[in-house]
Amino acid sequence: MVKRRIAVRKLNRTLLKKEGTKEIYITGKNVLMPFFGFDNMEELPTSRRDEDSKRVFKFKKNLYGDNNSEMTLRVTRENNEVRLTGFEDFFEANDLNEVDQIIIECMESDGVQKYALDYLKCNNTRVLQSYDIKDSYVNYNVSKNKKGAIQFTELPFPAEQYEGAYWLWDDSFDESRWNEIINKPTEICLAAKGKVYKKTVKIVKTNEVIKKLMKAKSSSVNQAVFQEKELYRIYEPVGDEWMEADFMGIRNLELTDEGNRMKLCSRDAVPFCLYEGGWE
Repeated sequence: MVKRRIAVRKLNRTLLKKEGTKEIYITGKNVLMPFFGFDNMEELPTSRRDEDSKRVFKFKKNLYGDNNSEMTLRVTRENNEVRLTGFEDFFEANDLNEVDQIIIECMESDGVQKYALDYLKCNNTRVLQSYDIKDSYVNYNVSKNKKGAIQFTELPFPAEQYEGAYWLWDDSFDESRWNEIINKPTEICLAAKGKVYKKTVKIVKTNEVIKKLMKAKSSSVNQAVFQEKELYRIYEPVGDEWMEADFMGIRNLELTDEGNRMKLCSRDAVPFCLYEGGWE
């Protein structure tokens, strides 16, 4: 019997070191524990130097060929998390964006595990993130502490606010297709709270730009780093007027162009999935 386990992880700005953390790693106990065959957290090594933490992954496109391209990832228990580390070169070499996905695979036969690593470019996907005052570089005082490390302190009164606006994650979406969509009424299917709703929306370019602070990048190079991000607003018809669209509390809107329809859902819903099966 050959057993096969496949785990699919949606990327995000944190995993690309644009937000939150200065290090790239994937976490998710409910997926990584069964994927690697652990029954409890105590079984995991706690140091990446431990030989037991190492797993050799062959690149999927070469898995059945003569080319033995591979890389070593490490699975450990750190801060009560299961972490899989070692992806940074892979992300950079394959020019992965935060809307893309990575795929890890385990094939087990007679107690021997073989691992493979792959990715999926999502060129038909855009993510619109709801603006927050913490996004904008101009809403901070920038200084350095006694050790010379850069630090950001929020202003008591924000210098700019764009409540209800959205900005785009980095992606590879076709710009000509985007130009067909914005500023025009568009039929979409919204997946939210376990149901699907049909909506007409209009994504409007505001011609306003923010400096999106990248805290993780800033900390890595010890200077302020930001991206210029255009702002958009999204409306839906209510009676005879276009009003701010209601997305039922979804902050990160994942827009997918499926050819015959446009779909909107939460980017944060089910970010890490495990699939298991086997054959004789």
